[in-house]
Parts: sequence; C-alpha cells; structure tokens
Amino acid sequence: MAKRSFGLLGALMLLFASVGTSVEASAQGPGSAGPLLQESPNLAFLASSPWVEANGTWFVQLNPEAIPQDGSISYTIREPLKGDVPAMRAQLKLQADGKQLGRQLQRPVTAPIAELRQPDGSVRIQVPIRSATGTGEGVLIPNSGSHPVTIKASTASGSVLAETTVYLNRLPDKDATAPLRLGILAVSTQGTPSAADGVDGLDDATLADLSRVGSYAEFARNQHLSYQIQPSLLERLAAQAKPAPESADDAGSVAAGATLTKLQQSVATNTVVSTPWAPLDLEAWADTGAPESATFAFAEGGLSTRQILQQPWTDSTLGFESTLGPKSVGLLQTLNIGKVVVVSGQLSDQVPPKATTGWNRPFTVVGSANSTVRAFQVDPDLQALLDLADGPSAQTVHQLLTTLFATWIGSDQPLGALVTLTDRTNPATAQAFLEALASLNTKGSPLTTVGVDDLFDQLEVQTKVPNKPDLVARTLMTPDTIADVGELSGMSANTERALAGYVSMVGAADPKAAELRRSILQSLDRTVPLESQLSLGRSSLITIGEELDQITMSPSRGLRVTAQRTEIPVRIANGLQRPVTVQLRFDSPRLTFIRGSRQTVTLQPGENLLSIDVLVRASGQFNMTVEATTPAAGIVLASSKLSIRSTTFSGVGLLISGGALVFLVIWWTRTLRRRDAQQGEPPT
Repeated sequence: MAKRSFGLLGALMLLFASVGTSVEASAQGPGSAGPLLQESPNLAFLASSPWVEANGTWFVQLNPEAIPQDGSISYTIREPLKGDVPAMRAQLKLQADGKQLGRQLQRPVTAPIAELRQPDGSVRIQVPIRSATGTGEGVLIPNSGSHPVTIKASTASGSVLAETTVYLNRLPDKDATAPLRLGILAVSTQGTPSAADGVDGLDDATLADLSRVGSYAEFARNQHLSYQIQPSLLERLAAQAKPAPESADDAGSVAAGATLTKLQQSVATNTVVSTPWAPLDLEAWADTGAPESATFAFAEGGLSTRQILQQPWTDSTLGFESTLGPKSVGLLQTLNIGKVVVVSGQLSDQVPPKATTGWNRPFTVVGSANSTVRAFQVDPDLQALLDLADGPSAQTVHQLLTTLFATWIGSDQPLGALVTLTDRTNPATAQAFLEALASLNTKGSPLTTVGVDDLFDQLEVQTKVPNKPDLVARTLMTPDTIADVGELSGMSANTERALAGYVSMVGAADPKAAELRRSILQSLDRTVPLESQLSLGRSSLITIGEELDQITMSPSRGLRVTAQRTEIPVRIANGLQRPVTVQLRFDSPRLTFIRGSRQTVTLQPGENLLSIDVLVRASGQFNMTVEATTPAAGIVLASSKLSIRSTTFSGVGLLISGGALVFLVIWWTRTLRRRDAQQGEPPT
C-alpha cells in the first residue's frame, strides 16, 4: 500500500483536495531557533497543505540541499496530538525538540528523490489519504487531528543525511465546532514624543513604522484586521502630508501622503481600537483619583482618529497598554472601556488556571476596589513564533497554522486567539502568515479572522469549569515603575478647565484653541520628560489666561433712570481679533431683567455697547452687577458694578402714595372741624 501511494505521485502532482490551497511562502530565513520545529539545513521546509479533508490529498514541499540525486526520501505519519488544548500545546513544544512524536500509524514510505524532484529543484511529497477501510486508495488516517510526519532524506546506501518534522492536519469527517476566531492587532509602536520640542515632522523610523502598519491589509486582503495607532502620530502625519506651497514637491510630504492614504484604505473595512491621544501612564493617573485628564486624552484621541482616518473606532475596547495595573481597572470603568488586551507578563498568574482553555477565551480581570473588566490575552505561543527574528517564514507559518488548528480541534467550545503585529514581529513571517490566511478563505475552514472587539462579543467569558457559572477571575500585576503625576494632575485639571472655557468662547475650530489643545495633550504624554510636561502645562495655562484677559468691562459708574421700563447700557471690550461668545450674568435687588438674568451674547472685536432691557421695581439708589463668563466652565472674564438712582415710581408705589395723601387730607379736615366746634366757631 505504501509503495503504491508513492506510485500515484505523478498522477496526483497537481491535485489539491485539501481545503485549500497551499501555504506558499517565498521569503526564507537563515535558520531556525526557539520554539520552531527543528529542521536540517539540508531539508528546508517550503510549503504544505494547511489542513486536509478526511478523503483528500496532503502535500509538503521541501528543498533538499546536498542530497545526492540517487538518494531517497521517506515519510512516517504518526498518531495525532492528544488531550485538551493546553495538553496539545505542550506536546507541540516537545515535538519541536524532536520529543514524543507518538507511535507510527503505518510503516515508513520511501521513494527515490528523482521521482519527487520538481523543475525548480525542490521535492514535493503528495499523500492521498482516506478515513476508513474499504474506501479507496490512500493512506488510512482514521482520526482527525494534528499528525506529526517525520521526513528523512537518505543516501542510496541508507545513511540518513537530513530529517525534519511537519504536520498533517486532518479535518473531521463532519463539520465540527464553529471556526476558531483569530484576532490580529496591528500596532504602531515607534514614535518620538508628541512634538514637544516644537518639531512637527515625523522621523524616518516613525514614518516607516506607520507604513508597516498600513501595509498589512495588502497581504491580508479579505481578512479582518484591527489597528492600534497613536493619534498624535496621525495628526503629525496628516500635517506632514500637506506641504507648504513653496515645497509642494517635498519628498517627505509625498511619503507622508502615501502612508496616510495607505492607512485610510487599510482601516476602511477594519476596526480601530481605543487609544489615548498620546501614551499615558494609566496606573499613575488612576492613582491620583482624578480621571479628568485621562478622559480628555481618550476623547481627543478618538476625535483625531475619526477625523484623520475617516472611520469610526471601537471606543469600548482598549488595545495593549503596558502601564495597565490594578488601579487602572477602575479608571477604565470611568472611561466606559469594558474590554482590554493584555499580555501574560501583566497577570499575576501568567499560566492560565487548570481546567480552562488557556488563552483562548475572554476572562474577567479584578482590579482595586472590586472593579472589573473583561480581558483577552495575547497568545504567547503564537506571538513567540511571529516575533522569532531569524526563523524561516514558511516553516514558522506552518507551525502557526498547526498551533491554531490543534487549538480549534482540541475543544468542543468556540475558541479564539489573539496576536499582535508590532515592530518586533518578523516582517517576512508577518507577510507570509497574512498571505496564508488570505488563501484560506474557503467554506468549512477551521479558522476565521475577526476584529479584536468581536473576540469579546462572539465568545463567552471563560469559566473555571465548562458550562458552569463560576468565572475565571485573574488579577493584574502592578507595573514595575509608576510615574509621579501628582503635580501634573493638579495643573492639568486647571488647564483643561481653562481650555474648555476658552473653546466655548472662541469655538473648537479656532486655530489658537487647536494649538492650545495640542499643547495640553503633549503635557500628558508619558514619553515627554516630567519637567517638559509641567512646562507645557504652565505655558498653556498662561496663554489661555492672556487670551481670556482680552475681555474687559468699563469700571464702576453711576447711572440715573427716570422710567419704569428702560434700558441699561453696558460696555464690554473684546481685545481679540475675532468674534467671541460670552455669557452675561446680571444681579440687582430692584430690577427685573426682561430677557433673564443670564444672557449669551456675541462680542465683535473692539468695544461693544449692549442695552439690557429692565423693569424698575422701586425708586431710590441701588446697585446692579454685571459679570461676563465663558459659556462653559463659568470662568469669570470681567465684571462691573453700576450705581443706579431711580426717580420713577412703580404702579404700586403710586397707588400707595395716593392712598396715603387722601388719608392725610381726610384726617386734617376732620381735625380742623373738631377744633372749631370745641371753640364755638363755625366750621371752617
């Protein structure tokens, strides 16, 4: 049977009854290391079927270097990985070192290397398989799963020259559980501080990193990616993409424009996770008990992202943040962020609890004061393979897909996995992996890509025991270093309040407001030295104060009114070179303000004469105070006191005065008559 299988190789050379398409990878690394499968440099892995149907054809393609033409190639299919997901993961690691490969399912099959040689010099082994006896020709593989396949290259005399191990991932006879959901988070990790030095342009490294992030969609094609991009870098990228008229052909602007377009196109059908405008020390800000600055940074980050990338973002899901700690969980609740990406080093129990599916479902993170948030952990096994600096990309992709396949088939529950693509990820591996995923978009695939937020929405929170309500609750480690933002916190609160008031007065589109907003955001950037942060905050506060001081009012003065309903003149000067909106507050014990005691008015540049419609309730001398404030935050801009003398009477006053006069006349008349009668004189 074995020899007959190899005899069919020529006829089956172009058959691909596997789910797919082969995982071809063009880029080759110089060698293997770390968790990668051991392979001989004389038998380099090139490609293989990612998985194969129960009655399909599996293939593997290798590059036999220094193997004599009269040599031979043999393969041995072994029993599949066993156990639950953690157990199979452990076996994969052992087998990467050539250990515990399992017993043979059939004797080794050997063929002359000349029969397998391809025009490009490589060798291709194709193995038709069957799931049951009496169902046709092929190698009997009765059970689904990940089967190690040992491949040896030997001389004509039988001396083994090279040996490697690959995997035959056999699909179940019938549809199994739902596909494993793979989340891929592309992260921009490079970036100089947020132009605190006054330089707006991006350096070459940062521009290249943003281009890297934007390029992933080209390889992934129809696969779903998620993005974590620092909004401050997006702003600087957008600014650099708009050259000055005199430098319209500037190479930096052209490169920035191309990168910006690439990013906009990449996120068009994908998602962007929540990110503050610039990096924050979340645990430090949570420790202050004042979340306003963090709220401001996240809100402004979302606004910039939407405006520049022209797409909405997922504001309830936080990407990876290295400064996350126990106190940060409560801060996330304040920010309405209910989902967060974490890595194993951030968790007190770096190895998931036993009887769970490991890293493949969301779990609950408990923070200080019993605050909670849902978390999904980056898969450390997959991430180690992606970040392997010198591993052959084709072989790495094969092991990535095998790990994902074993994870999927090792559980009867819907599972997921999460990886990141950062500047530490091997570029060749990332490209080959995304291209492989793009080729697997077939019906019945055990793998599908989803947005990071969908990992939470489509998978139930992990429990300690399947189908039991007892949730897996894990805790975050306190970061090794926490910045001291005590002084910065107080200053930021004052500055942000002042900015809110100023913006409500001049409008969000005002260039000066935008400049001040950016300066305040830069003061929150943890990558900026603390002294520079404080300096930026002080400078912003002083500048806002100088702008607000441009609204003035005439000093206290006297005023005489003679009518019951009249107009009180109020003079306000606007020293800014643009219209502003202010709120006026009026107060007086003897005046009724016809249009209310609070009125919003627009002040033109220069002096403004306003007429305040009032009703005088009494005569005499009294005061009226006028206060101009910002529409938001209620910051007092200017005030004045008017001393008013009223010589008019109200209707009630006239009635009372008239009644008193009549009373006096009657009393005086009666008094005179009584006196005359007493004196015997005729009444007057």
